[in-house]
Parts: sequence; C-alpha cells; structure tokens
Amino acid sequence: MTDRETAFRFASLFQGRGDAFGTGDGPVERRELTLAAYQAHLDGDPPGLGIFPMLDNNTVQFAAIDLDEPNFDLAQTMQKLLPGQTWIESSRSGNAHVWVFFDGNAEAWAVRTILRNATEAVGRKDVEIFPKQDGLRPGGVGNFINLPYYGDTRPILELDENVGGLMPMPFSLFLGMAVANRQDPAAWERRARAIGGKPPEEREKSSEWGTAPKLHMCAQKIMAERDTNPVQPGARHQVLFHVACQFLNWRDCDAQEAWEWVNEINDSSPSPLSHNELDRLFQNAEQGQFTFTGCDDPVMQPYVHPDCPIANG
Repeated sequence: MTDRETAFRFASLFQGRGDAFGTGDGPVERRELTLAAYQAHLDGDPPGLGIFPMLDNNTVQFAAIDLDEPNFDLAQTMQKLLPGQTWIESSRSGNAHVWVFFDGNAEAWAVRTILRNATEAVGRKDVEIFPKQDGLRPGGVGNFINLPYYGDTRPILELDENVGGLMPMPFSLFLGMAVANRQDPAAWERRARAIGGKPPEEREKSSEWGTAPKLHMCAQKIMAERDTNPVQPGARHQVLFHVACQFLNWRDCDAQEAWEWVNEINDSSPSPLSHNELDRLFQNAEQGQFTFTGCDDPVMQPYVHPDCPIANG
C-alpha cells in the first residue's frame, strides 16, 4: 500500500479542487477530496481518481493536453513548443497526455493561451486542453481529468536511448523529478502575454446580460451548419458553452428555447455530450450571465462566422 508521504507528494503535483473529484467510471463526487483517495488511486483500487484543476480564483497548479489518440511523436513535438519540463503519459485508453506542473497558482487564461498555442502550431485545434475554461462560472467546478499511475497502469514515459523510443518511467523517479521541476506561474503569464494572450477582463467589454437585439452571427452559423460542420469531440465543451451564452444573451430567446437549440447542436456532433454533461454546461452559462461571445477562443475557429469582428480581433 502506498505510504502517506508518497501519496502526499503525488497529491501536491495534482492539487486541484478539494470539494469535488472524478472517478474512473464516470460519476463526479461532490464531497471532500482526501489523501486516501490519492493513495487508493496509486494502489490501483477502483475506480481511480480524476481531479478538477480549476480553483475558485481561476488558477491551476497543473495542466494537460489530451491528444485522445496514441500519437506519442506528436506529443513529443508539442513538448518542444512548451516552456520548461513537461511529461508524457500513456493514459488509460493508451492515448497520449502531456502534463505540466506549477510551483504555485498559475492563471488559467495564461496556461490555456500557451497550451492552445502549442496545439495550433502543429495544426491540431481539435485537441482538448485542461483547464478547459479561462474561469469558472458561478457554482461550476470545470472539468476533471484522470490521473496517471493508476496502480501499474497509465505510466509517465521517458526516452530510452537503448530502445530508441519512449518507455515507462518508474513512479519514484517521476515523482522526484516532477516535484523538483515545477514551473513558475509568473513566467507562464509573461510568455502568454508575449504571444498575444490577455486575461478575460482585458478582452471582453461589459454589457447588460440578456439584451442582445439579435442572435450573434456565430451562433446562427453553428446552428445552420450543425450537420455539415458538426462540433467535434475536442471542441464540444467550449463551443457548446459559448453558443449557450450567445443564445441566452439574445433578448428574443428564452432559456427553454436556448436549451433546445444547444441540444440540437450537441445531438449533431459525432460524439455528443451526455444529457447530464450538457445540462451542467448549460446551467453554468445560464447562471453566469456572461455577455461575451467567446468567439476569440481558438477552439471556436473552425465554427465561427468569417466576418465575426470578435474572432478577427
């Protein structure tokens, strides 16, 4: 059984929300996250542990790129586009994750700017990144990601010169190196600004919620093209959230109508969100009363209207 000191060091890397966590079989537990849960995960006791990285102050202490495919060469290429020490995992499904850890609270917008910049640089806007939002909506917890080293599975990989490829890294070696090489959040914020990133409050202009005189052009386009250009799995949460905000902010559309439209767009996706996931996402949009369209989110680019002034900066 994993000792408490080892579990504590592991938990210090994957420090996220303490009031909710994910489980390997899907459900979210809205209760206190304990050290025992990390121990059980490392011991391989079912169901495994997923952590919500986003904290209430819109910062994170770890982040990840989820390739959703076993393309480890691409993962290594993305690593080279990221600052500092990062780590590649062979996930539960055998796909590649790229992890980064911080020695303090890193602004989510800055982390997302850099991660998204790396995925776009290799032509993969569809790839999921965690955190998935720049900030939490009131009452929201964000999205969880399953942790590596579930028993003897999901190892972090290292380059083995003898075999000329990636091989599993012993857990104790990874833990020591990862703890010692956590990155500086301030350096990530400086880099994010250097490549054009801005925090939400510098990007968005405030206006009164629910008063938009017409539906934003991007929501119209996404709705009209839901069958010919459906929302892809790697973009589902962000695109559907932004579209929900656009419908809810339209003065001639009530919440029920907005839900029905967003549900139609989701149903047209090749891999739609579950009803519970979509409902949670929609409630976050409704409760937040956000007036921004989100069209400047890079994940929105395959779906936005070509004349959208927000998407075009």
